Amino acid sequence: QIAQLIVQEKVAVVVVGYPRNQSGEPTAQTAYAESFAKQLEDIAPKIVFQDESLTSVKAEEYLVAQGRPYEKGDIDAMAASIILQDYLEDTYGRF
Repeated sequence: QIAQLIVQEKVAVVVVGYPRNQSGEPTAQTAYAESFAKQLEDIAPKIVFQDESLTSVKAEEYLVAQGRPYEKGDIDAMAASIILQDYLEDTYGRF
């Protein structure tokens, strides 16, 4: 489905979260992210890795501040949003 979206929407860049532990070293999840990106190499014009350190923590803090119930999927979605925002700010500066 992701490959179809890349083609359908003419995606120029795929941003993949790059997980590391608190010491900045790769983890088992890092290998999974790299493997996922490798599967898209022939489809995506450009794939970039973006550090995802503490994005889940930031996402949950944001959701708590909203004062509404949330689930793990909400944390993951918000963390993905933060990863993309971080990429955009690193690439193009703060808006």
